Amino acid sequence: MQGIRWSKVDSAKKTDTVIIVCTGPSLKNFNFDALRGKGYIIAVNDAGKYVPFADAWFTLDPWGCGLDGKQFPQNFAGDLYAAVPDDFATGGAKSHDHQVVPNPKINYLHRIPFHTVSDYKPYDYLSWGLNDDRGSINTGNSGYGALNLAYHMNPKRIILLGVDASNGYFFDEGKFTRNLGHLPMIFRSTLPQLKEKNIEVWNGSQYSKVDCFQRCTLSVVLKKLDSWK
Repeated sequence: MQGIRWSKVDSAKKTDTVIIVCTGPSLKNFNFDALRGKGYIIAVNDAGKYVPFADAWFTLDPWGCGLDGKQFPQNFAGDLYAAVPDDFATGGAKSHDHQVVPNPKINYLHRIPFHTVSDYKPYDYLSWGLNDDRGSINTGNSGYGALNLAYHMNPKRIILLGVDASNGYFFDEGKFTRNLGHLPMIFRSTLPQLKEKNIEVWNGSQYSKVDCFQRCTLSVVLKKLDSWK
């Protein structure tokens, strides 16, 4: 089986504003065209189908990310990133679904595993944070991984959209996520590193359970994006 070619995030992009578009229900009926030209846009998972003009697509889920995979948005013009286990695209991969031929269109990054939900300790003992190796992404959730991707780009600010930590998707009211109760604590664990790099983070989901960043409405986000142009 052809070996995987590992990538590193280009920190030289030096974009001032990174906009991360996730799939939470707070984005229902949102006009994504309003984001055009407002920053470097990272579309996460299925959000790529609704923001085809995004600068990058990102996933932590390796299924469908092989040569014949269809998980990433087709005809996507931006950069494709997937954080995958180190045994991905090898004949010895633990998961049969990961025994695939790597896709040369995708920038593969090392997916660094965390504890499972049952292993959580009290918050004071967590030390998850963001991975400082530009070839690695810390695990926990694809939106959380996208924050690590943005962090590697050294922006002035990061805008989170659709990070609700609630059950559901903006594009399908009948589809539900797994339990996302761990998101508030893992996002909170990023604060020291973000502060050290002077990266400001805004959460454009007003009632998100991820409350460690300044939360605001989508209309406020759009006004801020205009003021930062």
